[in-house]
Amino acid sequence: TSGLKTTGVATFEGNKARIVTGGDGQNGSMWFTKPLAKNTSFEMYADISGFTAGYSVVLQSTTNGTSLPAGGYGDKDTLKRKNAVVVQISGGKGGGQVGAAKLEVAANGQVVKTLGSFLPSNTNQLPRRIWLNYDHDTTTLRVYAGAAGGQKPASPNTSVKSNVWGFLGANGQPTYAGFTAGNASAGVNGNKYVDRWALYYQAP
Repeated sequence: TSGLKTTGVATFEGNKARIVTGGDGQNGSMWFTKPLAKNTSFEMYADISGFTAGYSVVLQSTTNGTSLPAGGYGDKDTLKRKNAVVVQISGGKGGGQVGAAKLEVAANGQVVKTLGSFLPSNTNQLPRRIWLNYDHDTTTLRVYAGAAGGQKPASPNTSVKSNVWGFLGANGQPTYAGFTAGNASAGVNGNKYVDRWALYYQAP
């Protein structure tokens, strides 16, 4: 947990982070406190478990990046964040209910890719590992999904051409990486965890 900061209801439980519980209207987040260097390639991943949907992987440029509010459950405001890259898993239902989660990728406040059935509705398919990779040389964002603790698949689930450093780090603001989650209402939500995480990036 060194070099990390939680906000909202998020807390560390041993070596994992509980981002939210099943409470009504909760939100939480966990951020790496060291900013990324501008104009670099990077990759981050998270092993997520618990309730199927309501997670976001976020890169945000701001003067107070480690104090950003968390994204809510299927929160469109999270996808609309300027100076940010957001990969959001939303729209699914847990507890064995029907409703496969979808994935949306947003760049600088605009959704640039949507996958309608990203995770299955059967919550027994969790936990999962989600990777977000950016190749600065080719200005390509790639998103992968695989088994928790497993190797990254050979091919991404989706990829997007976007020069993210054209809007990240605007006006010299630092860029932070983190994970957010939220609940809409009690009774249709549950605990959401990030069990493992990592961030790799080029040295400046």
